[in-house]
Amino acid sequence: MPFMRRKKNLDPRWITAKFNSQCKECRQTVQKNFPAFWYPLTKTIFCEQCGSREYKTYVAITHDETMVSNSL
Repeated sequence: MPFMRRKKNLDPRWITAKFNSQCKECRQTVQKNFPAFWYPLTKTIFCEQCGSREYKTYVAITHDETMVSNSL
């Protein structure tokens, strides 16, 4: 059987920061062990406040895509 590579989940998600980072939008420090919204594909991180807006946008877009693809 050939080696099957696991597909990585590249969807953005909430994480607990593993080290200090800088929010892409507001440039505030995202401290280690604090919630952050992370885009794994671009390795972009947002603080909790900015991440909330990003999360809402992401959910709205994916919901719209689901609704359109189900109606076809």
